[in-house]
Amino acid sequence: MSSRGRYLAGVAGAAFAMAACGVPAPPPETRLPNIVLIVPDDLGRHDVSFHGGEIATPNIDRIAAEGVLIERFYTAPICSPTRAGLMTGRYPIRYGLMRNVIAPWQDFGLDTEEVTIPEVLARAGYEHRGVFGKWHLGHIGRKYHPLRRGFTESVGHNTSIDYFTKERFGERDWFHGYEPASEEGYVTDLVAEHAVRFIDRRAGGETPFFLYVPFNAAHSPLQAKEEDLPLYADLEAIEPPRSWEEITAGGPLAPEEQRRERRRVHAAMVHALDEGVGRILQAIDDHDIAENTPRPLLQRQRRRRRRRRQRSLSGREEHRLRGGHTGRRGGALAGGRHLRRRPGEGAGRLHRRPADLDGNRGP
Repeated sequence: MSSRGRYLAGVAGAAFAMAACGVPAPPPETRLPNIVLIVPDDLGRHDVSFHGGEIATPNIDRIAAEGVLIERFYTAPICSPTRAGLMTGRYPIRYGLMRNVIAPWQDFGLDTEEVTIPEVLARAGYEHRGVFGKWHLGHIGRKYHPLRRGFTESVGHNTSIDYFTKERFGERDWFHGYEPASEEGYVTDLVAEHAVRFIDRRAGGETPFFLYVPFNAAHSPLQAKEEDLPLYADLEAIEPPRSWEEITAGGPLAPEEQRRERRRVHAAMVHALDEGVGRILQAIDDHDIAENTPRPLLQRQRRRRRRRRQRSLSGREEHRLRGGHTGRRGGALAGGRHLRRRPGEGAGRLHRRPADLDGNRGP
């Protein structure tokens, strides 16, 4: 690999290391790259077509085809710990966020003593740092807000919300900065639109930018745009995975027609997600900054926890678990995928486990 390739390959790792240590890196001799970090939520292994799935994901596939596919990349099994580890470069268990999702009414968030990647990047010369999508790292006070944690621009929501009304528990959860906003549209489309606008504003600047896009899709609730549903009208309910009895804690499968319909809605949601990723990639290409913009995409796939109350396995859960993985949603077994597109680097596949958070290597 060339020296330029080695430099770019180390950008993401260096950011995590700097965040963990709380110190800035020395000024690089070459121009710092822009960084675009995309994080879908609850996207299963067979929700992408490059793994043989039935949902067309050409834009996500492009990242895998043009970059590096890390086959043994592990994330936390639920929302808040994943985001906490990503933002700090440290295991969430070190600051009390390993086992909990931060609900809107809970009076805590990501420890304000923790150093975040955007804070470190600010010291390194990244003047513009935007986050567009689901934050989920604290909602009760401004001290947990992304604009207090190193970001300079923020549009989105705190937890999972209705994709059309932007509400959860009867309260609207959609903000431009600190202010509640009334904005019409499907949440996945809006997140992509604001990410593209950020690129349009910042691509020609003298300093590099950091763009973090944590999509809610394809997380619940199961809601798709009407115009996307016909694309997958012919999808059938798949055969239940081997572990379905464990997943449902002995409960019955949902009726086949219900599972079929849920799978079709989920597929349409993934389609909208892929379209959003495509718009972001196109904006990067339109501004001719692709050669200096690493575009990692992290797929957060989780397992279903065993519940005391019996429940049925939905079509969405079936689809996510197809592929023979062991364990349940909410557990910490295999499932995550990491696609990284490095400028100037050809397609490849990395099979060994990458370095864990805190710089420790797995077995």
